[in-house]
Order: sequence, then C-alpha cells, then structure tokens
Amino acid sequence: MALTDFSVAINLDISLTEAYYNRGWVYYNIEDYKSATNDLNIAIKLEPSAALPYYYRGLIYDTEGKNNLAIADLKKTLELTTDPRLIDKAEKRLTALTSK
Repeated sequence: MALTDFSVAINLDISLTEAYYNRGWVYYNIEDYKSATNDLNIAIKLEPSAALPYYYRGLIYDTEGKNNLAIADLKKTLELTTDPRLIDKAEKRLTALTSK
C-alpha cells in the first residue's frame, strides 16, 4: 500500500523529494535494492542537502558489501544532519563499517 501511495504522489508531482526517499525506503525493506537506489539517487539530485536519502543509500551499499560507498554516504549524512537520532544511527553504522 505504501509503495503505491508514494508512486501515486510521484506521478502527481515528480519533484517530491520525500516521496522518492520514502519509496526508496519501502523498496529497501522488500530487498529491491536497485529500485531503492534509483529512487534515492533521484531524491539526492532533487535535494542534495537532505541527509536521509544518503543514510538510506548508505544502508543499501552496506547491505550490498559496497563498503567504500556506504562509508561515503554515512559521512555525508553526518555532514548534513542535525538530528541526534540520525547522527547516532549513522555513527554506529560507520563505526561498524570502519572496524571491519
């Protein structure tokens, strides 16, 4: 249902950054990493200063074993966000990746 809702929102307005990264998160959760990455890339292109798409894409890269890309996205997340919860999550994931 959420996937359909975000797709409808994007069809109505292709500039809705939040719809792209939310749909990307849904794709991530159903393990459709290619579609998730595509949506997150669009969200980043539309709003390069938004931290959440970088974080989500970093999670995908981590899952796919693309450690250097994951590290870069998690660092970018930390540069862009002031949200303490997101900072904590990104730092923990970054620490786990860099200690491998």
